[in-house]
Amino acid sequence: HPLAVMVKDNMKHKILITLLLIFSLSENVSAQSDICSELDKTSIKLNIDDNFEQFAFLDSTLLNNNILAIGENSHGTQEFFTSKFQIIQYCVTKLKYRSIGIESDYAGTMDANQFIREGLGTSANAVYNMGISAWMTEEMKDILEWLKQYNSDKPELDKVSIYGFDMQFTKPTLTR
Repeated sequence: HPLAVMVKDNMKHKILITLLLIFSLSENVSAQSDICSELDKTSIKLNIDDNFEQFAFLDSTLLNNNILAIGENSHGTQEFFTSKFQIIQYCVTKLKYRSIGIESDYAGTMDANQFIREGLGTSANAVYNMGISAWMTEEMKDILEWLKQYNSDKPELDKVSIYGFDMQFTKPTLTR
């Protein structure tokens, strides 16, 4: 019967595709395992504590640079923000960085810069005006508060500035 032959051929086709997928996926799992193994060999465990000296291993890479640019591996993950905070503290206090670039809206981050340099507005409004929900976290408010405190007794040339290098809006929101 022609219909039975067609069903039988379709079934063979499905089985063949299934087997090919199984073999190709098992190879990917093995490759992922190899990648994870290699990453484990070269990874450095970071502690989330008040000791930002743990970043001294970055000195050879970060020393003698002027701008710290920080992107994001994850949107809003507390541990990433805590590590960013520690990296910022380390780079500002130990390596004398004065310019920090973050993956946030350029115009909206102007409010954050005014907050940390001049004390205008609040940290809550500053993170909101940054325009990127990933940066609207308690940890980012803590970073801005720390930068404001750091800048409070510094002469103008020694103050840290923060800049956004993403472009969503054409002017600051300015909700104070």
